[in-house]
Amino acid sequence: MKHLMSLSTIDLIKMLIVLFLLAVPPWVNFRKYIKHGRIRINEFFLTLIFILYLTATLFTENLMPFIIVVMTLYIESKNRDFNDEDFYLRKLGKNTGKIFLYSIEFKIFISLINAFVVVILQKYNVSVENQEVTKELLQSNWVETVIYLIMIVIIAPVLEEFIFRHLIYSNLAKKTGAIFAAIISSLLFTIPHYNIAGSVSFFGVGLFNCYLYDKYGYRASVINHFVFNFTSAFLMLLMKGFHVDIGI
Repeated sequence: MKHLMSLSTIDLIKMLIVLFLLAVPPWVNFRKYIKHGRIRINEFFLTLIFILYLTATLFTENLMPFIIVVMTLYIESKNRDFNDEDFYLRKLGKNTGKIFLYSIEFKIFISLINAFVVVILQKYNVSVENQEVTKELLQSNWVETVIYLIMIVIIAPVLEEFIFRHLIYSNLAKKTGAIFAAIISSLLFTIPHYNIAGSVSFFGVGLFNCYLYDKYGYRASVINHFVFNFTSAFLMLLMKGFHVDIGI
C-alpha cells in the first residue's frame, strides 16, 4: 500500500490503463461462461474473486489476465460450437511455417520504417527513449531477466492478441467494418506500451495482426507477435551479455 501511495500521477494513470485494457476485457469475456452455466459460482464469491483478481494484477502485471485467457482458451477447446469465435481460434495446420516466414519479413520491414521515423524525430529534437521494459531488462539480474523474457515472449503475445484482436477488433469489426476496427484496436494496442520511439512498430504490428487474424485466425496473430517480441528480446540479451551501453 505504501508503494501505491508513492506512485506519481503518471504512474497511476498507467496503472489504470493496464487494468482497463489488459485486465478487465479478459474477465468480462470469462463471465459469459458463468452466465451460460459452464462454471457456477455464487455472485458474492464472483465479486470477491474479481476484486482479488484486480489486486493481484497490480502486483503481477499481466500474469493474472494471462491465466484467465488460458482458462478461456481451454474451455473453448472443450466446448466447440462451430461459431465465429471457434473459427478464429482454429488451428493453423500447414499454414504455421508460412506465418513464421511472414512474421520474420514483417519484423524486418517494420523495424526499418520505425528506425527512419526515429531519425526524423531526433532531427526535430523530439525526445526518443527506450521502452521501459528494455531499461528494466538490461538492468536486471539474470533471474529477473528470465521472468521478463517469459512476460515478453510468452505472456504478452497470448494475452494481448486475445484482447486486442480476438475481443476488441473482431467485435468492433462487426459493427464498424474491418478498416476502422483495425485502426482503433491498433491504437489501443499501442497506448499501453508508453513509448514514442516504438509507436510505429506497435501500431504496425496491430494492423498486420488484424489482417492475420482475419485470414488465418488468433494463432497467426500470436505467432507474429511472438516473433516480433522474441527478436527484440534476443537483441536485448545480446546487449546485456556483451554489456552494450545504450545510455539508459
